[in-house]
Amino acid sequence: MQQPFQKVKAIVPDPVKLRIWRTYRYGRYLTNFWRMAPNFLIIGEQKCGTTSLYNYLIQHPLVLPAIEKELRYFDRQFDRGEAWYRASFPLEIIGRYYQRKHGRFPITGEASSNYFSHPHAPKRVNQTLPNAKLILLLRNPIERAYSHYQMSVRTGLEKLSFAGALKAENERLSGEVARVTKDENYQSFNYLHYSYLTRGAYAVHLKEWLQFFPRNQFFILNSEEFFTDTANKMAALCEFLDLPKQPEHTYLPLNAGSYSEMDPIIRHKLSHHFEPHNRALYDLIGEDFDW
Repeated sequence: MQQPFQKVKAIVPDPVKLRIWRTYRYGRYLTNFWRMAPNFLIIGEQKCGTTSLYNYLIQHPLVLPAIEKELRYFDRQFDRGEAWYRASFPLEIIGRYYQRKHGRFPITGEASSNYFSHPHAPKRVNQTLPNAKLILLLRNPIERAYSHYQMSVRTGLEKLSFAGALKAENERLSGEVARVTKDENYQSFNYLHYSYLTRGAYAVHLKEWLQFFPRNQFFILNSEEFFTDTANKMAALCEFLDLPKQPEHTYLPLNAGSYSEMDPIIRHKLSHHFEPHNRALYDLIGEDFDW
C-alpha cells in the first residue's frame, strides 16, 4: 500500500534530492497535529526478521505505513521531539478516506529493531505511546549473533573472526551501557554494532519493558516459527491488532543473508552461554521456544 508522501523517491542529483526531502519533511512537520498516532511498534530485535514482518503487515488494507520503516525515534532521535515523530505518520484525512473505503479507521505504526535493547526506549515509549501494542520478534540468539556478525562484516565494520569478535565483545562494550544509561544523548557505536551476545540476553531486556507495560500489550513471536508458518502467525497478529484477517498474500523473506556455516565448536559454546538466558525468557513469557 503506497502513500502519497512515498512518491518523492525520483532518481535526481543528490543535492536536489536532499533539498526536496528537507522541504518535504518540513511540510510534514507543520502538519503533525493532523497526523495519526502510531497504534503499534515493532520493537525488535535486530536480525530477527523485523523488515519482513513490517512489510507483510503494511500489505493489510487497514495498515498505513510510516514515512520510513525505521524511524529510530525512541533510541537515537528522541531529542527531535514528538512533533518530528508524529510528522512521520499519515494524515488523519487519509485515515478517514480508508475508513469510508473499508468501513473502519486504519492503524499505523513503525518498526525500529534497536528499541528492544536500548536502555531508555521502554520509558520513552511509555511516556509517548502508553497504549501502543508492542510486537517483538525473537530469533534463536545463536543464529541472531552470527547473522549480526555477518552484517558487520559485509558493511566493513568488523575485521575480526567470529570467535575473535565474541572474545572482544566485553572489552568493546566496557562502560558503554553505563554511559548510555547516564547520558540520554550518548550514541554508542560499539553497542550498536558489536553487541552480538548482549542483544541475545532477551530476558534482561524484556524485564525492562515489563516495568512499563503489562504483558498483554506484547505480541511475542519466535522468528523460526514465524517464517515456517507465516500465514497463521500473521492471522494471530491481526487478531492481536484487532484487524480483520489479512487477504491472501505471498510471504517472501526480505533481507535474508547468505554466508558460511558456523563453526560447530563455537555453536556448542554459544549454546551453553545462552542456555540460562533462554530459560529466563521462557519463564517470563510462559512459552518454550526450544532453542
